[in-house]
Amino acid sequence: MNPSAQAKQLSLFEAGVVSLIEKLLMNPQQPSAAELIEICTQKSGAWVKEEIKGAALQLLDSKNLSEFQKLYLRHMIEDGSLDRAIAGENDYRDRR
Repeated sequence: MNPSAQAKQLSLFEAGVVSLIEKLLMNPQQPSAAELIEICTQKSGAWVKEEIKGAALQLLDSKNLSEFQKLYLRHMIEDGSLDRAIAGENDYRDRR
């Protein structure tokens, strides 16, 4: 496999995070950024936080999500709520 093909391949773990976030966004009640992080960490462990933003960015190009779902996800990324939820409220305040 050439290096560019390897770079495009998701790790098995990353693929699981992408799939989990995708399923959560397809629910009628979409989670807030904090709820998204909480659900992902409950299902996979606290260390999953390192993968969540990358997975969310990949989902912006997903063919499985509607434009509305992508817009919802993009808003969480752009308004900083996803970063705040990943960092945790106390840690985020300390870094401002």
